[in-house]
Amino acid sequence: MLHAYQFARIVNHHQGFKLIYEASKAYQWDLNISELARIWTNGCIIRSDLMVQLVTTFKTTNNILTDENIIGQIHGLRPAARKVVSESILCDLAIPCLSEAINFFNSYTTADSSANIIQAQRDYFGAHTYQRVDDATGAFYHTLWI
Repeated sequence: MLHAYQFARIVNHHQGFKLIYEASKAYQWDLNISELARIWTNGCIIRSDLMVQLVTTFKTTNNILTDENIIGQIHGLRPAARKVVSESILCDLAIPCLSEAINFFNSYTTADSSANIIQAQRDYFGAHTYQRVDDATGAFYHTLWI
């Protein structure tokens, strides 16, 4: 369970800092994300070893999921998160924070996501056509979905 929590914590920190970074850009706050993490290591309720690590990470990137050290941690922790989430679902237990972390990470790291099904639904309901991922010609297709 600890490793599942640590996985979700990294993903949640990514989401929170990304939100702060994007708001800083949009509202021209000019926040230094590394300095913000450093401030939070000194007595804040969210201070942690991860936050200390993020001070250094944010000196070179604004996206912790591109940092090699974080990527290594994610790969080591992800199996535990998948196990906890899958066992919880099988036991009809709601664990929204952990399952959202897995779903976010899967969406973030998958080139061909389940969002592609939207094109099939549009074609089924309105003959809007779709492009196939196995056809590099760029042709559009319509299927009789009977």
